[in-house]
Amino acid sequence: MEVCQGLYPRLDYVAPLVLSVCYTRLMPRDETTDVVVKLKTESRGVVNPAIVRWIAFAVITVSLVACTVLCILAIWKFTESDAVWRAIATFIVVSIATAIFAFVNEKLG
Repeated sequence: MEVCQGLYPRLDYVAPLVLSVCYTRLMPRDETTDVVVKLKTESRGVVNPAIVRWIAFAVITVSLVACTVLCILAIWKFTESDAVWRAIATFIVVSIATAIFAFVNEKLG
């Protein structure tokens, strides 16, 4: 082991307690030894995040279609406007709850 003086002169000036160390011994190179770096791209969760996202998409889509049908029926006076407002409020609550569950499952799971 050899101590390299002046390798990082600015670090020595800013923090004199920082010691730069250089290793002059080369690592043995073996063709069978590879370094595998695993990036954190995998989603984790209590429930499989891909399934949760798919179910969330399905629930929100079905709610949106139901609200659209009720709105069209209310425009043509086949249903009360009170039912439309309740359906829209239910759609908003279900969508927010589904999105929060999917987020919490992925981040805290």
